[in-house]
Amino acid sequence: MGFDNPWAFLFIFALIPILNAVRRSELRTKDVLQSLKNKLPPRRFFVCRYLFITLFVSSLVIVGSNPYIEPNGTGDFVFLADTSRSMQARHSCAEPTFLDRSKEVMRDVLAGVPEGRFGVVAFDRLAFPITQMTYDHTYLKEAINNALTIGMTFQATRTDLANALTVVARKKQDLPQLYGNVRYVILLSDGYLDDSGWRENLSQATRQMQRANIRVLVVGIGNPTATPIYRTGTDGECHGDVIEIEGEIVSIPLRSDILSFVASETRGEYFEERKVTDLIRFIRSEGLADVPADGVVFGQDQRNYVGRIFLIPATIALLLFLFL
Repeated sequence: MGFDNPWAFLFIFALIPILNAVRRSELRTKDVLQSLKNKLPPRRFFVCRYLFITLFVSSLVIVGSNPYIEPNGTGDFVFLADTSRSMQARHSCAEPTFLDRSKEVMRDVLAGVPEGRFGVVAFDRLAFPITQMTYDHTYLKEAINNALTIGMTFQATRTDLANALTVVARKKQDLPQLYGNVRYVILLSDGYLDDSGWRENLSQATRQMQRANIRVLVVGIGNPTATPIYRTGTDGECHGDVIEIEGEIVSIPLRSDILSFVASETRGEYFEERKVTDLIRFIRSEGLADVPADGVVFGQDQRNYVGRIFLIPATIALLLFLFL
């Protein structure tokens, strides 16, 4: 257990004048009762008063110190988010895009695994980190909400998932101080790739992931039927007309076959978008390990504050003291 305000324990010395006042009250009570020749209360009556007032003040001091408990397990994970043009697909302007839906999945995972350290890597034609590996989930949510956009690079329609996997594998090997503990990558994509040679390209990439000892947990983002892409303006507003090429509507299917291939080749798992709870359950059971002996510097998002619990004994102690 830790304390945000350890200096608050100095207020425990307030017990000295308080107990002294209770002691004087006890002596005055005895003097009055003796002068009236009434029976004195038993000694345990006054002992209980001392105990209740001590419990009351001590509980308030603990509440003021803001105590917290930190987790005894943790893990490092990388979100690999598809930001290619196909992730702009949706059935109508009123619906969220595939990318919006993937952001919601990421936020759910952060909420479900608060003790985890995460980083975010975006990819389309290229792949690049947009956050550091951090326990600061507030910062991660802001980055997910505001930094992930469709078409972050030129020629964003040329989605290269193989390159993205290779980039993550190399980062673990080249930057062990940052990515050395990453064992799971959470891929969020519709799997929409160029059909020609995808299996061979992904096989090479997944072999690199295996050598880096990284398993891919894939979340398929998409619909049961092919989904069109609506045009948007420079302000990001949907215009209401779909994108067509040579008179044919561009429709994006969910390529669960490609995504399942990536998961199986890296000894990972494939999850449907609507089963995020299963993903969270898997991460918590398989992806978390004991905090290393040299410790971890957790942030505010990992702390479970328990100070309010001590308001219960404080209230009970006060009521009993007043009753006596």
